Amino acid sequence: MSSYYLMNEKEFIYVLAFLYQYLKKSTKEFINTTFLQKAIFFLSRGFPVLEKKLVFRPHRFGPHSYKLEEKILDALINEEILEEKIRSRDKIFFFTEEGKRLGKEAFNLLTEKEQKVIDWIVNQLIGLTLDELLALVYYTYDDMTVNSEIKKEIDSKRKKLALSLFQKEKITFEKASEIAGLSKDELKKIIDN
Repeated sequence: MSSYYLMNEKEFIYVLAFLYQYLKKSTKEFINTTFLQKAIFFLSRGFPVLEKKLVFRPHRFGPHSYKLEEKILDALINEEILEEKIRSRDKIFFFTEEGKRLGKEAFNLLTEKEQKVIDWIVNQLIGLTLDELLALVYYTYDDMTVNSEIKKEIDSKRKKLALSLFQKEKITFEKASEIAGLSKDELKKIIDN
């Protein structure tokens, strides 16, 4: 598969453009597998063609797409657009110099509306910890958590994570109440104290 082919497939363009924008704006130069899967899950909600092609299913840590892992990421690595390393039993991905060039090109191929959707999602994800992202996914898409090995761990931190997301202005007060599992009055009391 060539870079030319990749740049003619909409799902590659969306993923590549997202990665380019995320890594450009992030303080980190890499993204790990779990964070990437959840981020692309959110991205797929903004692009129905991506949602249809990637087919996310409940998995060990929430929504997971084997097509993202086996088709898109493998192709991006094989074409030396992404570099993969193992760190603490998790895969992390870096852009190569060619990857940065193609990521920028992919972003520029998008319509202004598509660019705005990607930028909005990137801005929502920048600065989140993995636990915060998991809380956002788990309490928004509960059906994707049925196989999660860490749901109980996230449940035990849900109030703290909801407050953190709210304080970072990533979610509304209503969403914070939902994630925390508290009424709005109960959450307001916690915030006021």
